[in-house]
Amino acid sequence: MKRLLCICLLLALSLTACGTTGTVSDPTTTATSTTAATKTAATTTEAKPLPTVPTGTGTYDLDLTTLSSTMVYAEVNNMMISPDNYAGKSIKMTGTCDVYHDEATGKTYYACIIKDATACCASGIEFELTGGDYPNKDDEVTVAGTFDTYEEGGATYAVLRNATRIA
Repeated sequence: MKRLLCICLLLALSLTACGTTGTVSDPTTTATSTTAATKTAATTTEAKPLPTVPTGTGTYDLDLTTLSSTMVYAEVNNMMISPDNYAGKSIKMTGTCDVYHDEATGKTYYACIIKDATACCASGIEFELTGGDYPNKDDEVTVAGTFDTYEEGGATYAVLRNATRIA
């Protein structure tokens, strides 16, 4: 009997909707505008030289320093999942510097690491400074650069190119 009552309650809850007096958008117009936007984006994504990012108090396509820690982590995670959506955009971010030296290639990689609100998860983006003033490991760093990706060893990596160290 309890099982039947639970099923009835769940069914009743699933049939009720949040009350709203707003109008429902026409899905055909949304699909058409989305398709048009996709076609426009597809035709404008040609190989162009990466722009130089403004330093200091310049404007950025995406300023992660203005978002909450939860939103920053979510946005950086989204950048890793859908990097093509961010290609060529100027990004400003603050986080902890991490340094990795690859013994096999001799190359040193620097990354700005972002933690979520509870500091249990972390994600980051590599950066390449235009000047040689790289921060030390575990320093808090603010960098701005142009988002790009590259392939190495069969994997795709995100990087802020032409980056400047702001703090």
